[in-house]
Order: sequence, then structure tokens, then C-alpha cells
Amino acid sequence: MFNLQRRRRGFSLIELLIVIAIILIIITIALPRLSRARMYSQETAAIAAIRTIHTAQVQYYSQFGKYAASLTELGPPTSGAAGPAAADNFAPTRRARSRRSGRSSRRERRA
Repeated sequence: MFNLQRRRRGFSLIELLIVIAIILIIITIALPRLSRARMYSQETAAIAAIRTIHTAQVQYYSQFGKYAASLTELGPPTSGAAGPAAADNFAPTRRARSRRSGRSSRRERRA
């Protein structure tokens, strides 16, 4: 009777190997999905960054009449002074004038 109680205290080697095999199978199934989800999230972040840069370029063009040659031109100036390298005055004055002159925007045409 003492031998039966001693044998049942822990798991056998075969039981542990089966559990490890099941865990490895689950990992091999989940790993490609995790990689795809990670890649998708990185692509989404890259698209958002490109949209932000595009918006800044459009605002820069509407204010200064040219596209910025570098990302530093799109950002705030290091000196604090406003200039073509500054992005502190993003109010598109040309668009405001064109709307006053009678041209309608896309939203107004849809309505």
C-alpha cells in the first residue's frame, strides 16, 4: 500500500511529454497568426505616419506655395521665428479666399 501512494504523488514522464507536445502544437498554430497581427499593426502605423506627413505637406503648400524639401521644414522652427520652415500658421489663406470668391467646396456640392 505504501508503494501505491508513493507512485501517485506526481505525474509520470509520459504525461509530462504529452502536455509538452500539446503546448508545442498550440504554439506552432498561434505563432504565424501573431506574426501576421504584428505585421498588420506595423503597416497601419506606417500608413498613419504617411497620412500625417501628407497632411503637413498640403498645409505647407497652401501656406508657402511650395512643398517642403525635408521633414524639418514641416516641423516647428528651432529658433521660434515664423518663416517658410515654420509650421505654426497652418490657416490656408488661399482656400479661404477661393470660398469667398464664390467657388464651392466638395462638401457644399454634395449637400
